[in-house]
Amino acid sequence: MTATRFAARARARRPLAHALAACALSLGIPLAAHAASLTPEQTVDVYLGAIVNNDAAKVEQFNATVRATADPKDAENMLLPANMYGEMREQMLGQMLAVMSESGREALAPSLDAMVTAYVGALQRAQCKATGAKRTPSEGGKGQELATVSFECKVPDVTPPGDEAMKMRADAKTDKQRFAAAKTMLAGVARAFNDAPVSRRVTAQVEMVGSDSKGWTTDSPESLLKPVVDALSGPVVAAVAAARQ
Repeated sequence: MTATRFAARARARRPLAHALAACALSLGIPLAAHAASLTPEQTVDVYLGAIVNNDAAKVEQFNATVRATADPKDAENMLLPANMYGEMREQMLGQMLAVMSESGREALAPSLDAMVTAYVGALQRAQCKATGAKRTPSEGGKGQELATVSFECKVPDVTPPGDEAMKMRADAKTDKQRFAAAKTMLAGVARAFNDAPVSRRVTAQVEMVGSDSKGWTTDSPESLLKPVVDALSGPVVAAVAAARQ
């Protein structure tokens, strides 16, 4: 089984804030495996802890289930890495640097790294839990049910950089000025992610299929991470868009 892609990779000319969201969702997160002897709500809690927080215990629980239930040929492609956010940081940084000029990479790599580190740290600080499930019989029968599981997340409430940083970027005329403006903006975005209190509430749902005895799975794991990514990236996207008008 191949890893599911959440979204298309960030395009070369896409604004930074859009690239943040796109890069985070472009990483290969495996289809969720069956977690036996758990309710759909309990299963979602395991997946949220493993995928959103990369919690070591939840990752091990997720991976143990994969090893126990998946075809051995597929299992390795379905496991979550113990350091998923470290790998995410490296991939996001690499994608952003790949579309920059050599001078841009030299000037901005440290600032980009600090911003991406702050971003994935903010993602990992989200606090999510299942809040309920609505079950219906599965059309496929075989004792399976469908369950729409509602969940809630408290995410960092990001206040984007102020107008000064955005104005510096808009007024820049030379490469030196553009790099200086970019460094100021990146530092402001990193600070916003680092300092944001975990107080914004978002709600979402994920579709599960299975049974309490045989376990539950989902083919839409993007439903678990996307609300957190959108909540974090949204304010920055809006601020950048407003500054460009």
